[in-house]
Amino acid sequence: MEALKSLKVVHCDLNSPDKWQDAMKGCDAILHVASPFPLGIPKHEDDVIMPARNGVLFKS
Repeated sequence: MEALKSLKVVHCDLNSPDKWQDAMKGCDAILHVASPFPLGIPKHEDDVIMPARNGVLFKS
């Protein structure tokens, strides 16, 4: 497939949004497939939800 020739996979830490600017340069789209996965039950659901949600917010 032609689209696969330009596919670039980038790893970014959901808790380090300062790294996302460089990773997003030249992107036409983003597919968010990562979320925190704790080994135990989190103290609060936001410990999992907020990093996943914030990981897809783009701030210029």
